[in-house]
Amino acid sequence: MNSDELKLAWKGIAPPTKTNEEIKLMLQENRHPVLKGIRKQLTIELLGWSAFLLCYYTMFDGATRPLSVNAILVTALVISIAHTLYGYALVKYPENGAALTASLEKHISRIKLYAIGSLISRMCYAAGLLLFFTYSIELTTAKYYSLAAIILVFLVQLAFLYRIWAKRLKRLSETLAGLS
Repeated sequence: MNSDELKLAWKGIAPPTKTNEEIKLMLQENRHPVLKGIRKQLTIELLGWSAFLLCYYTMFDGATRPLSVNAILVTALVISIAHTLYGYALVKYPENGAALTASLEKHISRIKLYAIGSLISRMCYAAGLLLFFTYSIELTTAKYYSLAAIILVFLVQLAFLYRIWAKRLKRLSETLAGLS
């Protein structure tokens, strides 16, 4: 398909008509589908992590572990929560500039940093959990295998997360290249 056929096909598509009122409603924070999804994820994560933090000290014997191990676990959870909040702000307040391509370039660079932070926060979270739950355990051969399996699961998650971010960044870069 050459560019003339593509242009003709593009002109032939009738976009769905929206009134100004519908567009204003779409732009509101409570109606934005991406923000709504992020808010739902943030709420679930905050409730889950808060419940864990409220009961880890007694249910998971946090009282018997040193303060430093507890601090590492809490810090890892706070890093994850802060990272999710930063992601929400990143989507809620996009970069506005004079030129679309300049705004998109800046947004892509912010997304790249967010992706790196996502991987780092996931590693911190996994390391904090592993340290907390393995601190006072006497490791046997079977427990070493279990620990290796758990670490493998975390590494697979990191690999999937990396692939997801790589695909997203590639699509954004392709969009930017298409605009240039």
